[in-house]
Amino acid sequence: MKTNTVLPTYQELDTLTAVPRARSLSPLSWGYNMSKDALGYSRRLMEEYGDIVRVPFPLRPTYQVTDADLIGRILLGTEKTNAKSWVYDRLKILLGNGLITSKGDLWRKQRRLSNPAFLPKVAHSFVQMMQDETNKMADEWEKRIEKDPVIDISTEMMKLTYTIIVRALFSLDLSEKAGVIKGSLHEMQEYANHLFYSILPMPLFVPTRKNMRAKHALKRMDEVVYQVIHEHRKSPDRYQDLLSIYLNARDEETGESMSDQQLRDEVITLMLAGHDTTAFSLSMAFDLIAKHPAVLNKLQDEYTSLPGSSLRAEDLRSLSYTGMVFSEVLRLFPATWVIPRELTEPLTYKNHIFPEKSNFMLFQYLTHRNPRYWAQPEAFIPERFDPENSTKHHPFAYFPFGGGQRSCVGSHFAKMEGHIILATLLQRFHIEPVLDQPYQIKARITLVLDPGVKVRLTKKA
Repeated sequence: MKTNTVLPTYQELDTLTAVPRARSLSPLSWGYNMSKDALGYSRRLMEEYGDIVRVPFPLRPTYQVTDADLIGRILLGTEKTNAKSWVYDRLKILLGNGLITSKGDLWRKQRRLSNPAFLPKVAHSFVQMMQDETNKMADEWEKRIEKDPVIDISTEMMKLTYTIIVRALFSLDLSEKAGVIKGSLHEMQEYANHLFYSILPMPLFVPTRKNMRAKHALKRMDEVVYQVIHEHRKSPDRYQDLLSIYLNARDEETGESMSDQQLRDEVITLMLAGHDTTAFSLSMAFDLIAKHPAVLNKLQDEYTSLPGSSLRAEDLRSLSYTGMVFSEVLRLFPATWVIPRELTEPLTYKNHIFPEKSNFMLFQYLTHRNPRYWAQPEAFIPERFDPENSTKHHPFAYFPFGGGQRSCVGSHFAKMEGHIILATLLQRFHIEPVLDQPYQIKARITLVLDPGVKVRLTKKA
């Protein structure tokens, strides 16, 4: 990305921490530059000041970090040493105390209750459903491309991943409520973006236009989710889905189950965070594959060994090159592009002293492209994730799903979904890039595409 922003002047050392410090005219100036071009502006800070740089966030010392050793030390720590930062507290307005926002004993309890829902054997039970929904979309594409071979893959992937997460969560036909859910999710995502970048956001009770829209979306979403929870409690043996596993889960330490409020918080967390990130990753995957014919040919060779068009859970093991491709997509374009953390006690690292309450912005997007850790960091090279090469990169130079005890509980589900969708669609269509349709990647609470990625499809014989 290009930016015309003038970099702050350089100060040799911050007197307290011995960390290079970037000075802007004001914290508002830094916040403005981040909101306009977070990826480009932060990259220039890294290139100018290094892998640990203090940025002028108000009220508390804040550091942009692309040093893999420090990232590992923070992510592998416990809540005794660091915790999720104040950014996540803001999101509680939307997500309540789901896994993304909860802390301490509550988080540990929720993680124990949630783990059974995301075991590999549970994820594998959704293989056929994922493939069925993908084939339905492919059937529609076959008809559409007879008139126009160009499709907006971003829009299509949002539709598909939304359908998959709703079916995995609820195993109900919510088609009559699809408009309500999609509209509410969109409004909640927009409000989350607003909370992420605002220096001092207005409390939700203040009747601003943004607040009113967010409150309305929350009300509509809660009505649907609580109704579904009620249906599942009324007929506990009727459904085989993630919500049912949540309902039946018992804490191994206390024997307690989740309340309706806790169920609501986890369900909305999964819906809000569990489909648009995968949709973004898949959109970038199709775009990169279309622009790299050699990669596409290797994928097609891999798919010739599959037993027809119907994938089974055991077939996923043979999708090794697909896995490399998806991993490389997540390296170049991690949907979660930054992880905020806050120290709960002082930290000494090398010659740096970070005081308690220091905030860290652990930059996946920049660390994944840091030339200290990656040869040809801007190039799309899936082979770098060949098992023979996987030990050559620093374990925390690549962390698309976070790391340590608070790593993403749904990472296996997301990767499996990505592999199935790629394999299913690329068996049915040849894909080419649309080079005259530029797009931008913008850093909101997650990475988003503006306006979207278009590709040209041809039905295979």
